[in-house]
Amino acid sequence: MKSLTDKLKSNPIIYVTRDIERAMSIDPDTEGYFIISNNNDFAKQSSVNKKNILLIKEKEILSTAELLKHTDTKEFIKKFTNPSILVFKNTAQIEKICEENKWNLLNPPSKISNKIEEKISQVEIFKSLNEFFLNYKIEKCKDIKWNKEKFILQFNYSHTGSGTVLIDSQEKLDTIKKQFPEREARISDFVEGPIFTNNNALSGNDLIIGNISYQITGIKYFTDKPFSTIGNDWGLVNKLLTQVDIENFKNIVRSVSEKLKELGWKGLFGVDIIMDQKTKKMYLIEVNARQPASTTFESILQNKVKYDGINIFEAHLAGLLNIDTSTEKLIPISNGSQIIKRIIHNNDWSPQITKIINDLKKNNLDVIGYNNKNIGTELLRIQSNQSVMTDHNRLSDIGKKILHIICPNIAFLSNEAQKVIDAYLNLPIKNNFISVPYFNNARQKIRGGLKVFTGKGNPKEIIEEISIIAQKNKINLDKFNQEQTKQLLVDNNIGIDCSGLAYYILNAELKAKTNKSLQSVIKFPTIKNIFRKLIAKLRIVQNVNVLTFAQDENSHSILKKNIKPGDFIVMINAGIKQDRDHIIVITKTNCEYNTPDSTNNLSIKKISYVHSFAWNKDGKYNHGVREGEIEIINENAGLLDQLWTEQCKTNQENETYIRATQAKTLEIRRLNALDEKN
Repeated sequence: MKSLTDKLKSNPIIYVTRDIERAMSIDPDTEGYFIISNNNDFAKQSSVNKKNILLIKEKEILSTAELLKHTDTKEFIKKFTNPSILVFKNTAQIEKICEENKWNLLNPPSKISNKIEEKISQVEIFKSLNEFFLNYKIEKCKDIKWNKEKFILQFNYSHTGSGTVLIDSQEKLDTIKKQFPEREARISDFVEGPIFTNNNALSGNDLIIGNISYQITGIKYFTDKPFSTIGNDWGLVNKLLTQVDIENFKNIVRSVSEKLKELGWKGLFGVDIIMDQKTKKMYLIEVNARQPASTTFESILQNKVKYDGINIFEAHLAGLLNIDTSTEKLIPISNGSQIIKRIIHNNDWSPQITKIINDLKKNNLDVIGYNNKNIGTELLRIQSNQSVMTDHNRLSDIGKKILHIICPNIAFLSNEAQKVIDAYLNLPIKNNFISVPYFNNARQKIRGGLKVFTGKGNPKEIIEEISIIAQKNKINLDKFNQEQTKQLLVDNNIGIDCSGLAYYILNAELKAKTNKSLQSVIKFPTIKNIFRKLIAKLRIVQNVNVLTFAQDENSHSILKKNIKPGDFIVMINAGIKQDRDHIIVITKTNCEYNTPDSTNNLSIKKISYVHSFAWNKDGKYNHGVREGEIEIINENAGLLDQLWTEQCKTNQENETYIRATQAKTLEIRRLNALDEKN
């Protein structure tokens, strides 16, 4: 951008930042652009042969304000005539330091940015945009009531989700009310769905709308906070959003920008928008009046694209310097992602961190390490030219590889198998997502017929059949809520039994791992008649049951210490009358080192599973596909001596555990076709 480079030559900018990567969106050797930061490992690597970078050497990492006060910084700035100071996020303290030293601070006033970002004050600013917000109200915590519906509670200030709480019970609300009775909070409707974000820049009346990215939020092992932002994926957007969705997103950005113009805002601002997975409507949930953290990597990705335009950080500088951008085009990007590992436990900065960084780099990933120590702060920022996500809340193969490197103790099913589970857990029927009901073959006594009416239908078949039933009975599914939709399936005997669910999951896993189908390897040793055996093979799903999976010709028993995703637990001759069989599929295992500094000798600590089941407490309609976990509390004991948790109930209150205790045979098994020896 020639007008920007020309301006910098006569009006130099000095970017002072705690973390140097915030300032690395343009070439550090650009004439008139300078950086002052801490002397950490990443900064030293980034500043090799760079004349425009000053690194401050101190024992501890300095904040931006501390860097500005440092003697070396002041001496460096003295070299310039009328320089401008730029920081990542402005504060009143930074403004005071700049004023005392008679430095020109480019960032907009902190009073304005705080007013825009704070959850309660922003309501007044954007009052005319209420159509874009979820329903909300402002109340003191002591006055908030629980109406048996989930809602989001936010205090006035929060960052990356730290001040956002999902209230899903009276108990959780009571805890908040007891701790902060007089504190005001903003409470909003709770919706589920993907969050999208983008970085935009204002220069006078000119608005440059940045590339939209999927916001990665709350993934376990990267963070322990469900609403914590941990990255961005630009490649997933076109998969999840239609062109109409993208235009709706941009319309919200334009409306927000008009309000910001009234406040005199210039430079970067970010918006976060959630799409309700039921209605597909978009809602504005956050406005960030500052340089968003994703700016640097978006700019780096843009710099790699052969396109005549500017990156988003250049648009930021242009806005702050009042340069006309009306004829400028932003460089588009359609791939790339970054994901952040936050510090969860005090021992996260462990002796293995150097090896972890090296292993990530060996997989063509860029890694920025931080010298942070506080829980919740960034430990690693991992960047890829490809997507780390394959769907909402689902890691891609690259994402799983990253997770396996930073947490080698976690193992998952393949993405293909996980998609099957997700489809049964969140079956999309018009505007609703439901878990597929449990189908009890023993009670229905149905033989033959369509798979969907025998507890063996796949998700597509179930959706098609319920649509036909609705059409025949002149039922408008668009007007049904989640509860009514599930009742319709149950009343028409449509669901999935435990072995049917296991079949589809294990078939997907087998195809992903060996390129074979379950149909090609499954055997029916108890069927002797050749014609019956042929029928069983042709109608494979209908004829597979728990005992089929448990046959030695199809699977073999394994020890608890060797369990892995894709294995299953069978309960043979269970139930009060010991006439019921059941199967649950292992979806994830979590191990821990036996000693803190060990890099070997892992032990299983947690087993996650999925199954289709009905508890007595479920009543007529609340059963179906669900997940649970088994925490290993005694490594030397059997499965029944561990802690089983499902639907927040453990062991004697957990009916799945009770079913396991009733079984004559309870064992962990693995498909012979999935055994690594085969």
